[in-house]
Amino acid sequence: MADGEQIHSAMYPGSFGSDLFSRQTEINVRQHALEARCFVVCATAWLDTDQQAKIMRETGCPAGPISSGCFTAIISPQGELLGEPLRSGEGVVIADLDFALINERKRLMDFHGHYGRPGLLSLSIDRTPAAYVHERGAKSALRVNEESMIRLGHLQTAASLLASRPGRLSTPSRATMKTDTRRIQVDRWSISSSRPFDEIVSALDAALGHPDIKTLLPEAKASSPAEMKTMIEKALGPSGFMEFMRFEHGKIIAKETTGSRRIERFVIGNPLVTKEMVSMSQMRPLTRL
Repeated sequence: MADGEQIHSAMYPGSFGSDLFSRQTEINVRQHALEARCFVVCATAWLDTDQQAKIMRETGCPAGPISSGCFTAIISPQGELLGEPLRSGEGVVIADLDFALINERKRLMDFHGHYGRPGLLSLSIDRTPAAYVHERGAKSALRVNEESMIRLGHLQTAASLLASRPGRLSTPSRATMKTDTRRIQVDRWSISSSRPFDEIVSALDAALGHPDIKTLLPEAKASSPAEMKTMIEKALGPSGFMEFMRFEHGKIIAKETTGSRRIERFVIGNPLVTKEMVSMSQMRPLTRL
């Protein structure tokens, strides 16, 4: 409703719960039309006599509950029925919709407008995909937090960092120093797994290349860009990334807390992707993260 819907599509089972369910359905959809200030198109399923006979034969239920309970109708923003609703049998309800009725209803009650008090009551929705099952306890599921390394841009250039420490730069260098601050959006993924910690680490190790970064990256070792590209591609793992660095944060945390907790952070990437990001001005040669 807060998204300003104009037509709400509703679907109820029908042929269920006898006439009482039909009346309850009517109350629900008419109330929604009034509160949401929108048209409601409500459809309900209908069981024909053959289907009803099959259900009665297989379940032993009486005919009453499955031979009524339908309410197929179109409701106006004023909560009024547009046309005759269907309470039994197959059929179609057709009506012309006058969207000016939506504004008329809003003049009386607009919870998203002058009736709204978001400072007192609001709804927060996190649309991030999440798992349905979460393990808790001493042997809780391993939570692996991975940060996207592909589109990480700079928050502030190294130049601005150095400029704040004049003692480390000569006066001519400071005179030509420029500060460039940009705001970017970064995607972060959190993945939960019930697999053992060592198994996860082994899987990451198998997917990454593990070159000697100190000897690989200096471009002086390659006589041409093509040769440098070949050297880097040979150092990549099956995932197309290589490990730059690894931190065992668990050992640091263990110094200050009781109990053991294994935490490892992988810094991974692909120098060829970094080269393209620099060429497209997505990151600077010197970046402070």
